Amino acid sequence: MKVMEVLLSLPQPELNHILGSAGVYGITSRQSGIETVMRVLSDREDRLNLYMSSGRCEKQILMNMALSHQEFWTYEEIAGAVTDSEKASVDAAVGELKKNGWVFPANGSRLTMPDEVKRTAASCFAAVKEETGLFVPREKQKSYAIVQDLFFFLESAEKEQWKLTGHGVIPRNRIKKLLAGMSVTEAIPDEQWRFGYGRHYTHYPDRFSLMYDFAFSEKWIVEEDVLKTGTAWERGQELSVSAVLGRLFFSWLRQYRRALPVLPLLCRLIGTLLPSPGTALFEEDIVKACSLFTDGYCYDSPDDVIRKRVLAMLVHLHVLHESESGGERLYTLSAGAGEDMLKLVKNFY
Repeated sequence: MKVMEVLLSLPQPELNHILGSAGVYGITSRQSGIETVMRVLSDREDRLNLYMSSGRCEKQILMNMALSHQEFWTYEEIAGAVTDSEKASVDAAVGELKKNGWVFPANGSRLTMPDEVKRTAASCFAAVKEETGLFVPREKQKSYAIVQDLFFFLESAEKEQWKLTGHGVIPRNRIKKLLAGMSVTEAIPDEQWRFGYGRHYTHYPDRFSLMYDFAFSEKWIVEEDVLKTGTAWERGQELSVSAVLGRLFFSWLRQYRRALPVLPLLCRLIGTLLPSPGTALFEEDIVKACSLFTDGYCYDSPDDVIRKRVLAMLVHLHVLHESESGGERLYTLSAGAGEDMLKLVKNFY
């Protein structure tokens, strides 16, 4: 929906409210009022200042609406989109957003954010890249290690058919040998209190746990007395590398959002910060921008969620590329099969 359509249907008191918030008074003509509001909404510096001074709940509502394809929102949908810690602030936040011309009443009790306002909100969120972003050479992804290692795991399972332990997992000596044969090696977890989002996460390291969950969800492996490949694996071997990578990404998104309902939004936020393979940001800048949108999970702080559960996994999935500069981690969008994955995330709820 275009902003002019919204303003033309806006009741006069609502229009006056936005003008008053912008410090504009004394306009009696409705046409002049609408034209003035249009100028207010297109003032990027003013919009950026408003965004920066907004509260956490306001920013959560703003970015959920700005990055969603949904046109109209009920109050209940808005309240469901924010983190638990901010639900008590929704009423006040919606009032501020209406007053400042970010969201508008439409179709009765529902709210909407016009397309131009969505773009402005996304631009304000991504302003950090204008200050700290770096330009890096675009390098085409030449190989996809996670697909290679996934197929190595499945071929090994098909050949060896490991007898599972009483916990239903691959024996420690077998998994150690399997991990040593992969292109990205991982150590077997030895934490006394380990938690995560995968099926056998306490027994398997992060990256392998991701591959295992995917193979299980695709029915490429079957857990009986032994771990063996299922009949679906025959069809799986016919898929292209890009098809496997896409299915793996969306399997991760679907399964891990059970613990992190905000995961799709976090992906879209990172995609907004890193829109193309030529832009790089330091890890701390991404964490600072995105941690406002999660309360964390179990023992993970909001910062931990962004670093360990999102950025690290997106690197494993070849959606992001990780490098280092001056002892600090840098991330950029991968150039290749994973390049458009973040843009394809639509279903937030």
